Amino acid sequence: QRPLNGSGPAGPDRPAARSAKRADQAGLALHQGAVRPKPWPSPPKDSDEAFSYPSPGFAKGYCAFPASVKEKSCDSAGNPKLARHGRPLQAGNCRPPRLQDGGSEMNPDDIGFLGVRDLMGLYRARKLSPVEVVQATLARIERIEPRVNAMMRLTPEIALTAAKRSETVFMQRETPRLLEGIPFTIKDLQHTKGVQTDFASAVTQGTIPDVDAPCVSRLYAAGGMMLGKTTSAAEWGWKGVSEAPISGITHNPWGHGLNAGASSSGAGVGAACGYGPLHQGGDGAGSIRMPAHFSGVYGFKPTHGRVASWPMSNNELATHIGPLTRSVEDAALMTEAMAGPHPWDYTSLEAPPQHYAGQLKAASMRGKRIAYSPDLGHARVDPEVAEAVARAIRVFEEMGAIIEEVSPPWGKLGPELIRFFWPAVYAGRVEYLPQFANRMDPGFVAMLRD
Repeated sequence: QRPLNGSGPAGPDRPAARSAKRADQAGLALHQGAVRPKPWPSPPKDSDEAFSYPSPGFAKGYCAFPASVKEKSCDSAGNPKLARHGRPLQAGNCRPPRLQDGGSEMNPDDIGFLGVRDLMGLYRARKLSPVEVVQATLARIERIEPRVNAMMRLTPEIALTAAKRSETVFMQRETPRLLEGIPFTIKDLQHTKGVQTDFASAVTQGTIPDVDAPCVSRLYAAGGMMLGKTTSAAEWGWKGVSEAPISGITHNPWGHGLNAGASSSGAGVGAACGYGPLHQGGDGAGSIRMPAHFSGVYGFKPTHGRVASWPMSNNELATHIGPLTRSVEDAALMTEAMAGPHPWDYTSLEAPPQHYAGQLKAASMRGKRIAYSPDLGHARVDPEVAEAVARAIRVFEEMGAIIEEVSPPWGKLGPELIRFFWPAVYAGRVEYLPQFANRMDPGFVAMLRD
């Protein structure tokens, strides 16, 4: 894989300049303990008013706490602290969430790291408001974003409108929906009604869909609050390196300038950096699994058809819609909200979604057969990664699973197979080369021309 080298700057309509130069400057500022620039201009007046929306009936919010309760991310010399408590250095705050005395011990930054169960419990106890969660999480994104570049754009008005509705539900003791007042983000390859969706390419940059994709509408229906669109840092999702011409580099949250995986790059980084609990991704050839692995979060590729996919993918139905989260339970809840048959996807499974999260504790691996290939018959695997996977295999064995090491019969042909099939998948894009080749990913253009 070629190194992350940043292509051109992003379009002027973005909430932040996304050029590789600015990302590098932001990273330098982090390591020098310098003052960080604001990632984008101040929101319009109506957004300012929305951000100051009061929350009557709830305890005083975390966002109103004085700076004295916040733990700085740098030491007295201005140097960044080492990552602890499972949080990447880029994420800034190093203190784990503490929920004591109505949340009074919580750093405002901790809100973005809370899981669905924690948030719902605090809402029911009226110790936290969905409005406060949106405010705190958006403020955190604004502070962290220059260092990682995980967001294409934010949708504060949409999130706050949903938050006010959810706040009313809890204030009036109504029955909350599955994800009532829970923040989520959507990958920029998914249609979002009225919200610009660029599909990670200059060819489609500026598109404003007039419908929501099924996974988006279902997250809304479950009570979720969309914070914005995450980077699909690979043009049309074609590669596993977190860089695209219109978005620039999406940096690994554990090391500035390192690959964050693709193409659901922003979703993985957002989950790691405390941009809320739920992040939607799509996976054709690893686009959920790679970012989850590289950013140290949880993600999985659901069975095809479990979550409706629309528009239908151009890769022989290889793309599956799924979650990236900080916990298995949150992924189960998000999958439950998105799953189920849908008339727009004729391949969607007819079975209704199950209560996946409720089955986690009762589930048993005893007697389950797991096929395991350490290298798929051809891949070069770093020894440190191989050892980590081997440890995970031993855990499954201790849980009673039966592990069978296998090597696929096509293993040695793997590189040749992908070089044949992948260009075929994207052959329909050849027509855009005469007009857009100089604004497209050079690797993507070379693949099409070959």
